[in-house]
Amino acid sequence: MTSTESIRILLAEDNASVLALLKKFIQTTGHTVDVAENGQQALDMYLQDPPDLLLTDINMPIMNGIELIEKVRKHQTDTWIPIIILSALGDEKDIIHGLESGADDYLSKPINLSILRAKIKSMQKMITLQTINTHTKEALRKANYDLEQEQKLAKNLADKLLDQGNIEHPTVDYWLCPAKHFSGDLIAAAETSDGRLYVMVADSSGHGLAAALPTLAVARIFHAMSDKGFSIPSIVEEMNSATKTMLPEDRFVAIALFAFDFHHKMIECWNGGLPTAMVVSKSGQVLHEFVSKNMAVSILPPEKFDSRTEIYRWEETCELFAYSDGVIEAENPSGEQLGQLAMLTSLQANPHGQRVQAVKLQVLEHLQAEQGEDDISLLAVSCEIESES
Repeated sequence: MTSTESIRILLAEDNASVLALLKKFIQTTGHTVDVAENGQQALDMYLQDPPDLLLTDINMPIMNGIELIEKVRKHQTDTWIPIIILSALGDEKDIIHGLESGADDYLSKPINLSILRAKIKSMQKMITLQTINTHTKEALRKANYDLEQEQKLAKNLADKLLDQGNIEHPTVDYWLCPAKHFSGDLIAAAETSDGRLYVMVADSSGHGLAAALPTLAVARIFHAMSDKGFSIPSIVEEMNSATKTMLPEDRFVAIALFAFDFHHKMIECWNGGLPTAMVVSKSGQVLHEFVSKNMAVSILPPEKFDSRTEIYRWEETCELFAYSDGVIEAENPSGEQLGQLAMLTSLQANPHGQRVQAVKLQVLEHLQAEQGEDDISLLAVSCEIESES
């Protein structure tokens, strides 16, 4: 609708001569007009087919204008119907009551037709803007619905490709909490043919689908090469080469990759860009730290990439904890971060095997929400001293 297009007006007036005069005048302005001789008739017509504009007298039989306005506003839809009161000069209280009941404007009788024309034109502009806004909202609603459906489809596909079911291993406990539909964080696990356990925590820069796609790529490399028994250095070298080729310069994936040899009680680690991973004893003592000594993958060219790993041998029952920065950088409503010290305190204060759940509850309580502004991932692998028996 444009400002020159006609609108449909409902006119409620019990005076037959005034009704005829106003109907004829409105028609000369190029608009369509429906007439009602009392408030009840006008309400019935409104409920059957709402007009663009309502003009109503105050004093009418069966149902007066005030009651009509109140009932129209009670049945108001998302589309606002402008209402103009037609009232005698001496009925100021009725005018005030009508405006308080939901009317938008008024005209005193006898009606000045030039002013009526101007008021209709003014209301017409508002109606036009409202119609444009309604169409825009509907288009946005449809676009948002289509986007949500596409995201659901893409998420289902991504979940199947990531095959997260392989995380289920008796020694592994984890928590993964995406900030959006798609997670830029990833936790993956794979058992090799010779009994070793490979686990990976990855944190792609950014959020949403743009962050999830790089983690999908490294996950495919992780599973394909782990199944064939490739070494940790070979796997991270391939991840770096692949992501360096596909990602823009400002995108990267921080990764901590571990290999557990339960027979020899040995952990091999490559940490590129993730927070320090910790080996914690049953009593809560930090036995070893795997500090990030490398840059995240996709930053350096292959010839400058360092794939050397670090090895730790455990001599008592312990747990390996690795996590993304979404854990320690989780912010409460006041903007305060949880911090590594608080997380470590929680790890040390809770028993072996229950620490992931304890940190999860701690983070959610700190956030005071079900998810944070960043993806969150926390991994624990239990390393038993009797695991070889």
